[in-house]
Amino acid sequence: MSQMHPTQVDQLKSIGADLRQKRQERSISLEEVAIKTYIPLQRLKALEDGQIDRLPEPVFVQGFIRRYGDAIGLDGGAIAKSFSTVLEPEPPIKTASRRSVSSITTATSPQGQFKFKSLYPLVGTVVTVGVAIGLGYWFTQDFLPHLSLQPQALPVPDPSPSLAPVVVSPTPRSIAADCYSSGNH
Repeated sequence: MSQMHPTQVDQLKSIGADLRQKRQERSISLEEVAIKTYIPLQRLKALEDGQIDRLPEPVFVQGFIRRYGDAIGLDGGAIAKSFSTVLEPEPPIKTASRRSVSSITTATSPQGQFKFKSLYPLVGTVVTVGVAIGLGYWFTQDFLPHLSLQPQALPVPDPSPSLAPVVVSPTPRSIAADCYSSGNH
């Protein structure tokens, strides 16, 4: 929820109370309004009660008011126009620490040029850019040699040496083998 101007808060409380009164006079339940308008029930309750902390931005609240008025038989557009959405919210009161202000402010030199009181942001930016450039260069140099525009030829296997013919020589037969095979025992 954004902050609302005190005038908007007063308008919202008045409009919400009027809408509730008109709804009750017509014997319409808040649940019926929620169904007709597609506005969540808790938002409608917040609208009637003027609970700004439970409502969205003023432009959306104006739309809720218009749809609510139309749903209960009133001129929702006319009611919505009575809620201002263009008022500036009151600025929050913040106190800044002395240190945070001094690190941000700039001083004017006699030549009209600005000087930063703190060089840390500038140095940090330069270092970050340098690291990014260095990493980019390193990655491109690491991967570029592996990439080429010409296809590489596949290595041709060496022809296998021809196999020398194997000569099978009969094994010498023993005399005993001859005796058994000839039938001489």
